[in-house]
Amino acid sequence: MFKILVIQTLNNLSDERTEYLINDHLSFMRFLGLRLSDRVPDAKTVWLFRERLTQAGAIDVLFNRFDATLRNAGDVPPFLYPLKRRVPVFYGLGLVG
Repeated sequence: MFKILVIQTLNNLSDERTEYLINDHLSFMRFLGLRLSDRVPDAKTVWLFRERLTQAGAIDVLFNRFDATLRNAGDVPPFLYPLKRRVPVFYGLGLVG
């Protein structure tokens, strides 16, 4: 589910648009480890997941770890190239201390 939040952040997507694009883009499905026959989380599920992470104070920690992992990775998958260039955007959102 965290990978869905990464897709949302990268593409500045609403929950509804995220659900639609995951169903529409094979690259998103591959990134999420989903097969064509798998059920994609709906917009409400994405919203609830993000809300629970936010309430628990965990979303900052997760994005901090993700940023560190991405910075330390020597070979970033093509799907994440935009994020590799935009890692400082997470700093701008106040998600990285």
